[in-house]
Amino acid sequence: MRKNIMFFTLLVVVIWAGLVQAYDFKGIDLQGETITVVSWHDVLKDIERDYPGRIAEAEEKFNCKLEYVGIHWDDYAEGLMNRLLAGDSVYDFWKVNHNFFWELFSQKAFYPVSEIVPAAYYPTLPPPHQSIIDNLSYQGVRYGFSSYGSLLGSMRFVAWNKDMFEREGLPDLYELYRTGQWTWDQALEIAKKTTRDTDGDGNNDQWGWSTVWSFDLGFSNDARLTKEINGQRVFTYDQQPALEALASYYQWQYIDKVVLSGDWGGDNFKAGTVAMQPLEFWRIEFMNKDFNFDFGIVPMPKGPSASRYGYPHVSMETMVLPANSRAAKEIVAVADFLFQAEDYYYGLEKSIAKNVPDRTAVEVVKEGMKSWDGEILMFGAALPDEWSDAFRSIMDGEKTPAAAMAEIKGKVQVNLDQLFDQ
Repeated sequence: MRKNIMFFTLLVVVIWAGLVQAYDFKGIDLQGETITVVSWHDVLKDIERDYPGRIAEAEEKFNCKLEYVGIHWDDYAEGLMNRLLAGDSVYDFWKVNHNFFWELFSQKAFYPVSEIVPAAYYPTLPPPHQSIIDNLSYQGVRYGFSSYGSLLGSMRFVAWNKDMFEREGLPDLYELYRTGQWTWDQALEIAKKTTRDTDGDGNNDQWGWSTVWSFDLGFSNDARLTKEINGQRVFTYDQQPALEALASYYQWQYIDKVVLSGDWGGDNFKAGTVAMQPLEFWRIEFMNKDFNFDFGIVPMPKGPSASRYGYPHVSMETMVLPANSRAAKEIVAVADFLFQAEDYYYGLEKSIAKNVPDRTAVEVVKEGMKSWDGEILMFGAALPDEWSDAFRSIMDGEKTPAAAMAEIKGKVQVNLDQLFDQ
C-alpha cells in the first residue's frame, strides 16, 4: 500500500505543478443574494462534511447565502424546467448527468458558459473534467463548468484473476497491455482456454469472461453511437468499428460461448470462477477486500479498428447554469471555490492508493483518466423502439450487423434531428 501511495503521489505532484486557479476571487460581490445548488442529493452537505467551514467562507468571500434544493431523480429534468419557467432559477446552478443534460439541452435550458469565461478557464480544470465538458458541448459551445465530481468511480476496467492466469499458464495481461498486444483476438483465445466444465457435470462452471457489455466492445474499437460531423449530430453505429463490435459480441456470447451473462455485480469473479470481469471502479473499491486471490486491472482489449485502448464509462456529471442566470460569471466563481481542483486530486490519490493492487494498475488508471475521450453511451433516448429488435436479430443470427443497423439508421437520425433541431 505504501508503494501505491508513493507512485500515485508522484503523479499528483506532476499534475498539480501546472495547476492554476480559474478566477481571482477578489472583488466579486453578490449583494447578499441566495445562490441555490440544485441536485438529487445534498452536495453542500458533502462539502461541509469533507471541508468544514468552506461554505461559511464562501458566503463571506462572495457576500451571498448558499442553499441546497433537492429534486427526486425520477422528476429531475421536469423539476429543473419548472424552476426555469417559473423564474426561480436566476441564481441557481444545477448538477446534471449526461442523460439529463441532453434532455434539457433539447429544451434550450442552459446558459452558454463558454461565452462568459476566458479561454484560459477550461485548461485550469482537471483533464477528466475538461473531457466531460467537451463531450457535453455542441457546435463549439460549452455549457459545463467546475471541478465537481470524479470520472473514476464509474469508469470500467477489466479485473483479471492473476492466480487463475498463472495456474492455467496464460500470458501476463500487463505484458500484453504494455506492448499494445492486449487485443480482442488475445482476449478471445484466453477466454476459450479458461471456459470449461471443471467438475464433470456437463455444465461450464469456469468462465473466461463475465458480463461483457456490447457497447463496451464498441468503445474499445473506437465506435460511437453518434458523432458530430460538420456541425450535425449523425448516427454512426453503422460504420465499420461498430459493425465489428456487434459481430464480435455475437461471436463471444453465442458462438464461442465464453461469456457468463447476467453477473454484472461480479459475484462469480469474486468467487474465483471467472478469469476476466469488466467492473466499474467503485465496484472494485467495494469488492477487492473480499478477493481471495491476486488480481490486476487492465483496460478493455483493443479491437481491430482501434489505435488506442478505450475506457468505457457509465455516467458523467457536471455543473451547468440555467438559461436565465443573472450572475453567470459570479456563480461559476462560487462553484469553483466550493469544488476545488485540489479536492479532486486529493480524493483521487486516496482512492487509488487504497484500492489499486499494483504499480501497473496505477499506470492503467492514470492512462484512463488522462486519455478518456467520451467512451460513454449518450443519446440513448434517440434510439427507437426498433433498436432492441435490431440488436436481437443480430444475436439470433437472423441478420448481419450491417443489415440490422441499416434498417434503423433512418429512424435514429430523425430522432437526432429533432433533439438537436437540425
